[in-house]
Amino acid sequence: MTPEDVAHVMFHAEQRGEVERVPLEDGSWAWLVPGGPNGEPQMLKPTPAMLNVLEQFEREGHGEH
Repeated sequence: MTPEDVAHVMFHAEQRGEVERVPLEDGSWAWLVPGGPNGEPQMLKPTPAMLNVLEQFEREGHGEH
């Protein structure tokens, strides 16, 4: 998957309430994704490319139809 694909999947998972954004100590954020190893949630920090895609989706109102 490309960074754009991951951003798209995570964007919609967030809309459905399947993942959530959690703040990190450095002021950034990550998605908290359930079902990692041993059933523990994992954090996925978006790359700059993913952040660019997310900004574009939010500007365009992607998924709000």
